[in-house]
Amino acid sequence: MVPPSPPSPPSSPPLAPPPLAPPLVAPPPTFPPACVWSDCSVEYLNLAETNSNLKGFRGGFVTDTHAYYVPFNNGALSGYAARVSLSDFTSSGVEYLNLADTNSNLKGFYGGFATDTHAYY
Repeated sequence: MVPPSPPSPPSSPPLAPPPLAPPLVAPPPTFPPACVWSDCSVEYLNLAETNSNLKGFRGGFVTDTHAYYVPFNNGALSGYAARVSLSDFTSSGVEYLNLADTNSNLKGFYGGFATDTHAYY
């Protein structure tokens, strides 16, 4: 004969989840007032003035020190990659190389990215 099992403890109601904290909301950022077009200045750099093959880029990316332009098509698929020093945004800050000089297939890229030491197209 099996002894009767002890009575089970009274069941307690399930615990309710803790109430949700209100979401944290940052105040909207404060931007400087927009300038009037006549008072604004825009810096630009025509890379093709440095080398006529430096045109037809498709995208770009930036590191702490340079802006990189992704070679795509300057009339034909291009391998001319360019970068501009962010501390010398003039034609003297432009560096370029034709990747297709290394391998004729290295042209017509669709984007890129950089690591601490390399740029990838």
